[in-house]
Amino acid sequence: MNDLKEILAHYLDVENHALLSKLEGLGEYDLRRPLTPSGTNLLDLDAPGAVPPWGEHGQVTLGRILVHVATEVARHAGHADIVREQIDGAAGLRAGARNLPDRNQQWWTDYTARVEVAARVAAESAAFSG
Repeated sequence: MNDLKEILAHYLDVENHALLSKLEGLGEYDLRRPLTPSGTNLLDLDAPGAVPPWGEHGQVTLGRILVHVATEVARHAGHADIVREQIDGAAGLRAGARNLPDRNQQWWTDYTARVEVAARVAAESAAFSG
């Protein structure tokens, strides 16, 4: 895989599969319910969208399209990670490839608590110094 077009198409395929894996196993309600104040839901992240004009005088290359689409799909896959975790706790790239440290539930609970404490300490410190 030395050709840039081939590499970009490969990464687009990987990210698209990651995004679609976030939809697997969920019911209609969980796919559609808004989970952020802006109404983000998993189906919206998979929806096709409009593409604004690119380049000078509308000149677009295949490479530019592939880079744009691959980065957009990766961004949406990241959003889907967060939304899916809010729904049922599923986290990571996809089933069988979590790409997260292999820890038990207690470790993650403790880790989240440590991050929460650090955030509160930082906020208190900023309040006293400001």
